[in-house]
Amino acid sequence: MDPFTFAFITDVQIGAGSPNGLRGEDSDKLRFDRAVDFVNKAGVDFVIFGGDQINVEDSEEQLDVFLESAGRIEMPWYGVAGNHDQSPTYLEHEDVPVRFTLNHKGCYFVGYDAWSVRGNAGPEPQKKEISWLTEQLRAAPADARFRFVVTHWPLFMHHPDEEDSYWNMPNRHELLELFKEHNVDCILSGHLHHDIDTVWSGLRMISAAATSVPLHYPEEMAFKLVTVFDHGFSMRRVSVAVVDTN
Repeated sequence: MDPFTFAFITDVQIGAGSPNGLRGEDSDKLRFDRAVDFVNKAGVDFVIFGGDQINVEDSEEQLDVFLESAGRIEMPWYGVAGNHDQSPTYLEHEDVPVRFTLNHKGCYFVGYDAWSVRGNAGPEPQKKEISWLTEQLRAAPADARFRFVVTHWPLFMHHPDEEDSYWNMPNRHELLELFKEHNVDCILSGHLHHDIDTVWSGLRMISAAATSVPLHYPEEMAFKLVTVFDHGFSMRRVSVAVVDTN
């Protein structure tokens, strides 16, 4: 297969860290724009968003700002919805990412709505979303070189028997079995606003830092570049932090 690179940008969260306005000099939009400028110059094949594109779920203004910057991306972009995106304002907009599937140069990608899979939306949406996810995994080409899954919530932070919480997937064991059954190679997630690189039973799980704000401890705002080769894939962290030169 021909090597290729894609960008994984998560928790853009327009409005989370914009003390001087959504278009201010220290805003989430500024950091997102830095990511957009970088991927446009780097010539990546596509961009994937990991959820929480906006901070206030029903804010039309924040969504407009996100789409304004995302509209400058010069290659295809896809993505999933996060917990901050769960409102009709976001979910019913025709131009926003909620879930997706993608075949690209012999690799297969599936992104699902983790809010529903977790059960936050109730049992019926959960059942429907898990059914959709299972169908998409079954549809993966038999000869897919690598299979990537994209979700907003990571399956777990430390180990799969940790206490269920706001920060992980309470039904992680069922999902781990599903992903193992369908030979998933890598899960990309956000939500934590910091980097975690874990391998469990051969399944690599990558949680990326946010481009908006740190949450748990000081963290450089950044996104990931993922380069896929015939025999593996590598991750590169790209900072979008604005350095104070004063």
